[in-house]
Amino acid sequence: MKQMLAALGLLFTGFIGLMVMSSIINGFVLTKLWAWFVVTTFELPQLSIPTAIGISMVVRYLTYQWQPDPEGGIGDKVAKSVGFSIMFPFMTLCLGWIVHLFV
Repeated sequence: MKQMLAALGLLFTGFIGLMVMSSIINGFVLTKLWAWFVVTTFELPQLSIPTAIGISMVVRYLTYQWQPDPEGGIGDKVAKSVGFSIMFPFMTLCLGWIVHLFV
């Protein structure tokens, strides 16, 4: 029983850590995209990372659509979730940087 509780605690801690890390990464990417496109186009002020995290969270909350994946086990689902949480912001940043070069 102790081992099961320890495993659940570790899983919960990892989940919380992933949420925090993903929020910070998304906030950073949004500040860069905002500076490259919104500030230069509309002459609006730049965003701070905390403000960008908040906006990112609101947008993600309003637009997220969960799609159940019938394939694979729990390990595959966790790996896909972690991969998406980490890779999506960086891929967006890279694409935004490339587009920014043409502005």
